[in-house]
Amino acid sequence: GVERLFLTCMKINDHRTADVDEHKGHDVNEGGGNAESKHGVLVHVDHMNDGKRYQKWLRKTCQAQGCTLMIRQFHWETADTNNNNQRRPTICVGVFGESGGVKKVMKLWRTSRVDVDSKGRPCLERMMTVIEDGDIPQIPNNMSSFSDENGVDCTFEDLERIVSAIDASWGKNLSGHFRRDSF
Repeated sequence: GVERLFLTCMKINDHRTADVDEHKGHDVNEGGGNAESKHGVLVHVDHMNDGKRYQKWLRKTCQAQGCTLMIRQFHWETADTNNNNQRRPTICVGVFGESGGVKKVMKLWRTSRVDVDSKGRPCLERMMTVIEDGDIPQIPNNMSSFSDENGVDCTFEDLERIVSAIDASWGKNLSGHFRRDSF
């Protein structure tokens, strides 16, 4: 009984290892016809209590999975501009790359302690909303500058233009998402 169970586990592990080895040979940037399709996810993150640590985690995780990261935040224009700076920013994060890599980033994002709670204890991300998830025609060449620590602030119009460059329908849906939320 136990020996058969062990052998069955070894067979399953061999299949998983073979699948991983097959996927290592394919890279979107190599231009081969067998590469996975370009995939993207656009996420609205409610808040980042420890923004520096959170963004560092996102950059490292995306880099490890061969994905491109976009982090953008903006403040909604209000009549009282002095009060506007006290409100939390609206944060959007995009992850782009091969389908498997993007899905791995999303799984790690949901299961890793990426932020801290109000008491400073590490916690899971529970307040993110996926705005878009799907295949995209291309990843713009200038995406590398979208995750710089100093370049995350923008206006909603800038974000809409960036997202529309990735996929036109995503730009339209971005506007619809935030209008429904009525910030």
